[in-house]
Amino acid sequence: MANKSVSYSYNPDVNNFHCGPGHSMKPHRLSVTHSLVMNDDLHMKMKTYPSVQDMLRFHSAGYIEFLQEATPKNIYCSCKIVSYTKYLSDFSIRKDFPAFLMKEHKSSVTIIIKFALSGQVVYVMQKKNFEVSGFGYVNNSVINVLKLLKYHFRGHYKNIEVHDGDGTQEVFYLIERAMTVSFHKYGNYFFPDTVNKKS
Repeated sequence: MANKSVSYSYNPDVNNFHCGPGHSMKPHRLSVTHSLVMNDDLHMKMKTYPSVQDMLRFHSAGYIEFLQEATPKNIYCSCKIVSYTKYLSDFSIRKDFPAFLMKEHKSSVTIIIKFALSGQVVYVMQKKNFEVSGFGYVNNSVINVLKLLKYHFRGHYKNIEVHDGDGTQEVFYLIERAMTVSFHKYGNYFFPDTVNKKS
């Protein structure tokens, strides 16, 4: 995996788009994210890839095994000794997270999880470690903060987008070394309808 590369793409023209009054998507927020990425040199630090062991520090073994083994050909096939259909509900795999996106060949899972980094999860409670949530297959936010805590005394998670980073804040409620802050839309059952103003 060492010879694979990750690119950071940004188009400043996206800030000129407006999705209409009352629309929850605000493209100009990308300029804030881009500023944070550039000022912290994050675009220069994208060469670390997770191993299975790294992801197992947060995610359950059964869930990671499912991600490794499920393919478009075997996911719904009853002819296999192990039927993966049972795991679709166990791991909350549904239309938003179709299993056929997971892999066409042995290494393509890394395409989905390429931004996830390793970390230690010695005293972190296991929140959403066994299912898909939000818009990803692994909780790369949690894994990244755990990586920071491995090398630094404190870690900080900033979520600047329309959706809350579902499950991420709850993981770090009991860890004083990690600070999380989220700027997102909340109310009227807006997905994922977590982390209200009082939190």
